[in-house]
Amino acid sequence: MELRHYFSIIWKWLWLIVLSVAVAAAFSFYAALQQPKIYQASTKMLVGQSIQSTNPNSQDIYTSQQLAVTYIQIAKTTPVLQGALNALGLTQTAEQLSQNFNASIIQGTQLIELRIVDTDPARAQALANELAHQLTLQGPAAPEQEQARRREFVRSQVDEIQRKIEEAQNAIADLQSSIQVTSTARDLADKQQQITALQVQINQWQTSYANLLAFLAPQSPNYLSVIEPAQLPREPIAPNVPLIVLLAMSLGLMLGVGGAFVLEHLDDTLKSS
Repeated sequence: MELRHYFSIIWKWLWLIVLSVAVAAAFSFYAALQQPKIYQASTKMLVGQSIQSTNPNSQDIYTSQQLAVTYIQIAKTTPVLQGALNALGLTQTAEQLSQNFNASIIQGTQLIELRIVDTDPARAQALANELAHQLTLQGPAAPEQEQARRREFVRSQVDEIQRKIEEAQNAIADLQSSIQVTSTARDLADKQQQITALQVQINQWQTSYANLLAFLAPQSPNYLSVIEPAQLPREPIAPNVPLIVLLAMSLGLMLGVGGAFVLEHLDDTLKSS
């Protein structure tokens, strides 16, 4: 059979092919719209805080990456899942939640991504954030509120000491300037003594300042923190209506072409002399 003959068959039954494609597209579009919309929310967490250090330790980074794998398994345990459900007052079971939850490490990093899929976008967001909170509670770090309170107090002390150091340095500068116009040896000795006392006080403050900064600086790789909370998803991830319709149209095209050749093969009437 010549190629031209194939084209003639397709042209003859083109109406059937077009009808098959149109029917498949219409039914698939309708079916896709009837499916519930699925939304996904995700929270990103950091294991360790080495990226905030000016001189990160490679061993800490490696340890954090290994700990991330462990935290992923902890995130999938019943205490974490049930804790999130209880905190949000949801009635579903931990087993049901686990079917819509996934945790994975972002390859080559210390980041963990917690993902929740749900038919309710607000519930997906709330669950993703609460699961991250529950996972943080499983870590060895101090409770979040207590840790934040301690760090806030230390920051206030750092600011206060920095202010005192700056004031003392300004006082030393003023005393050094006044020495040049001092007329008596007694005044000169008094001002030198004041400068020395201020310098000793500054050294003590600088030592305290360095110790407080060391407390604020992250040191342990076994620390878990949220770096990107889940946002309210705006668009569903499923069903993918355009893809579903496109696949259905492809199937309708194949069925239409196949049906055309079958009908042509079954037609045994005479067409010419």
